Amino acid sequence: TISANPMANLLSIFKGEMGITSTPLEFAAANGHVRLVYLLLKSGARVNVAPSMLGSALMLAARASPLDPSLKHFKRDFPNVVRLLLMHDAIV
Repeated sequence: TISANPMANLLSIFKGEMGITSTPLEFAAANGHVRLVYLLLKSGARVNVAPSMLGSALMLAARASPLDPSLKHFKRDFPNVVRLLLMHDAIV
């Protein structure tokens, strides 16, 4: 179920409780959060892990369709997320 708390939604997506399973990098990329993508990559997140049922982080960012509309207060920057992933050797 979708909660009013964005962090609860985030955790439930990671755990697959909403029928969606993604890595933190995939989730950040899919929602256009360039700062979070940067921090995850800087912390060692792998760009080219086997894609989830949703696709790779790069493909999710390229689609520019947020997974969680409750995070609308975050600035979304899909073009720069794509650039950042490509700079970190994301496979097209």
